Amino acid sequence: MTAKQYLSRAYNLRRHIAQQEIHLEELRTQAEHITADLNGMPRGSGTSSPVERVAIQIADMSWELEQEWLDLLAYQEEIRKTIDLLPDPIASQILSLRYVSYRSWRQIADDTHYSMRQVYRIHAKGLRLVDDVIVWQ
Repeated sequence: MTAKQYLSRAYNLRRHIAQQEIHLEELRTQAEHITADLNGMPRGSGTSSPVERVAIQIADMSWELEQEWLDLLAYQEEIRKTIDLLPDPIASQILSLRYVSYRSWRQIADDTHYSMRQVYRIHAKGLRLVDDVIVWQ
């Protein structure tokens, strides 16, 4: 794993969670349009209604999303701690803006008052420093 892959993992997890939240909202919308069968007739064992199936899917997905959020928060904290170990405070700041605050390159350049080219150079230096700090398995 490269330093960039390591640092980008939080962003990728965040994008995955956003996609899952959209899917969960679609399930909730779908559930609103399903009507329950209220004819009172008994059913055979093992069969469930469409409402029940969607409700179970929603509950399962909600629990999974909660776990993914907890994983993301823990990973973001790990990234923060790694970045804080870097000996160069400017590289640390740029990596933090990029991989913890999810800023665009333009936003980072504006925030730090560096040119885009300089931001890229400092970023590359920061990645090399992360490689020095982390012992890859």
